[in-house]
Amino acid sequence: MLVNPDSVNRAVFLLLYAPVCFVSLRWLVPRLSLFARRLTVSLLALQIAVMLMALLARPAPTFDSWLWNLDWEFNIPSSLASAQLALLGSLALAAAWQARSRPGHALFLAGIGPAFLFLAWDEYFMLHEHIADWQRQYAVLGAAMLLASAVLALRLPARERLWQICFAAGLAMSAVGAVIFEDMDRLCGDQALIQLRGCLHLYTIEEMLEFLGIWLALLAIAGQFSLAQPRPSRRLRISLALMPALWVVLLLLISLWPRMEWRLQAEPAQVDFADGVSLRGFRADIDADSIAIWIYATAPARLWNYGSLGYSIHLVDLASGDSIMGRDQHVSKVRDYWLFDRHHQAIEREFMRLELPAAPVNRGLAIALSFWREADDGFPLLEIQASDRPLLGAKQAILQEFAFEAPAAPATSPPIARFSPGISLQSHDMPAAARPGDSLSVAFSWRSDMRIADDYTQFLHLRHEESGRQWSHDQQPLGKRLPTRLWYAGLADSESWRLALPADLAGGAYSVYTGLYHWRDLQRLPAVDAAGRAWLDDRVPLGRLIVE
Repeated sequence: MLVNPDSVNRAVFLLLYAPVCFVSLRWLVPRLSLFARRLTVSLLALQIAVMLMALLARPAPTFDSWLWNLDWEFNIPSSLASAQLALLGSLALAAAWQARSRPGHALFLAGIGPAFLFLAWDEYFMLHEHIADWQRQYAVLGAAMLLASAVLALRLPARERLWQICFAAGLAMSAVGAVIFEDMDRLCGDQALIQLRGCLHLYTIEEMLEFLGIWLALLAIAGQFSLAQPRPSRRLRISLALMPALWVVLLLLISLWPRMEWRLQAEPAQVDFADGVSLRGFRADIDADSIAIWIYATAPARLWNYGSLGYSIHLVDLASGDSIMGRDQHVSKVRDYWLFDRHHQAIEREFMRLELPAAPVNRGLAIALSFWREADDGFPLLEIQASDRPLLGAKQAILQEFAFEAPAAPATSPPIARFSPGISLQSHDMPAAARPGDSLSVAFSWRSDMRIADDYTQFLHLRHEESGRQWSHDQQPLGKRLPTRLWYAGLADSESWRLALPADLAGGAYSVYTGLYHWRDLQRLPAVDAAGRAWLDDRVPLGRLIVE
């Protein structure tokens, strides 16, 4: 017999909802207080309406398809499922307060209330995706609830045990959907006596069982609430009635927070990777023990939702280009969908913390980001197609450069020269003589009185006093390990240069000079001595070198 999978889903819907609704509305709901009756029946009617829309609607394969899909997250069904769990948890806490004269009963209700609020949060934000072996842990939680319910049922009067049975039945039905069907994908082709026209996606049956099971658990808690408070106050009625709507609003505000945070706190960035992944901003909090990094990115839902997309952050030494440490992480799958905006582009927020065993001081470091996709052959990095940030190769973008500061030390002598941005040359060390072709060792000690934001290059000139010919060497004052753009107020450091003198360097006396210039326009920085007198041509004389 040839069967349409949609017909199977609709038949399962009728087989599940028809008997449960009949029994509940015939024998259980009438036992509730008027307020609890209206609350549970309204939620059941809303649930049935959403299920029918999911089963009967024929949306286009775009926004509307996502909006009603029972297997997708952050849409109307998932919002309703989360709100239903939140109402269950809130109703349990309210019932616990009303039943506080019965300690055992109140303790049970007060225990399951926070558990269901957590499950409500998890239902929307998928926290279980980051819990190792979550099926087993959730099964333990469910078993603990069932055991507590059974123990309480033995202590209750016969007329109240009905609600514990209802609670257990609801949990069992929900567990069948969440645990058993979770690991089953779909059925296709011949199945016993029927042949499916296409594939039957079992997530629809899973969601039906979970929805209906949680509603039965809610009905049971509503029954206990009715016994504890047959006539709740007007304020309590309004609070509980508004709880589902307020919960959905809260979820939307929280899930939109990454976009607000991106706008208010992140440093803008635009790095476009392959496959439609784009970095839109980042934030880094750096201390001596760790680096906390938030990245804000966009990506197609097909990458973000199904665990194939990940990112890596490395701390890279600027001098060597080596990674000091790094960490790889899958994206968290927390989306910021806005329910009724089909053109909305989600901003995804990711967080990572790098723990530093020993922070190297006075070394230029870079926080480098790359994205990757999990594939059968490994974790290939995504190529960078466009970037407003510096790059390390074709697949890593530098988010930020920085240096850990060394403890400030006071100056012990006047400087040889002061340069206009607050840089001082404190001392130098140079031999009196050298030979052509030898390695010349020159050491410089530097201080900075303010934070420097630009790159400056140091020159060393050897001017032959007899002929006037000049030999020169240029490099960064502290080498590649700490560019001047990373110098900070209170910096005190030194660097030794080893220079290979030309083999044909003419013998004789050389006057030695140094100074700083801006690498972009080659303009020298103004230089003065300790008394404030300007050095000629902004060149600081260091003495004489005899080449023998």
